[in-house]
Amino acid sequence: MVWRVKKSEQCNVAFTTVQALTDAWYFDSGCSRHMTGNKSFFSELKKCASGHVTFGDGAEGRIIAKENIAKNNLPCLNDVRYVEGLKANLSDVSQLCDQGYSVNFSKDSCVMFVNQLKNIELGCGTESWDISA
Repeated sequence: MVWRVKKSEQCNVAFTTVQALTDAWYFDSGCSRHMTGNKSFFSELKKCASGHVTFGDGAEGRIIAKENIAKNNLPCLNDVRYVEGLKANLSDVSQLCDQGYSVNFSKDSCVMFVNQLKNIELGCGTESWDISA
């Protein structure tokens, strides 16, 4: 077996939208990383190696940079990708869990906790199939 360094990063997104709320973040269990197209969330950006995101409609957006976000009343999100052309802010559920958050799904909602034992809720959402309206 030969190990090779990946030359470019690829992220997958099962998401398509024409218009989205610029400050809203969406819990996305099909997203491979936290990502946004909103540059204003970042206090600084570290350019990263070339890579791209494939959107649900097959179009691609370039990954410009990645950095942590800890502002705008958001929980700290690590390694958020800044993606050219992305119209929504996507929070990867798996990455949230890796960061120590708990994410609980029910039939029609999703709740994110920083400390479930103390019941400290950071965010919640409801199931949405179409945010383009």
